[in-house]
Amino acid sequence: KRVSVSDRARLGHLVVALADGDRSRIVEKAKLLGFRTRHDDPEVIYRLARLSFDRDDADSMVLPDGTAPANVQAYFEALAKLDPMTQMPPNFVMAARNSFLLRGLGTHFGVELRTATLWRQLAAHARPRLR
Repeated sequence: KRVSVSDRARLGHLVVALADGDRSRIVEKAKLLGFRTRHDDPEVIYRLARLSFDRDDADSMVLPDGTAPANVQAYFEALAKLDPMTQMPPNFVMAARNSFLLRGLGTHFGVELRTATLWRQLAAHARPRLR
């Protein structure tokens, strides 16, 4: 399935916000993409967007209460207990999957990757196309 120009631009805005570490913009752009949780908790939406399109290193997976889950699956489940995801933007599942796969490959090579930082230039190129 091809992603529309406007959807690519919206994803570009989110990736740039993630690369910049701007929490309020990350939440805003994630919601525009279609991220939804039961209570629309901005902290959970922020963490889901970061997990989907940027990073999953140990530092990024510390929960608000200071707990550090053992792995990505446990982290995702802990976020669901805080505020369950009700909608993941379907047009962006493959991009999120690619982000996970590339980070996993990096882990096998002993490298922690932040895909938003690596994709920032491409994402910035996509943003002006938003109509």
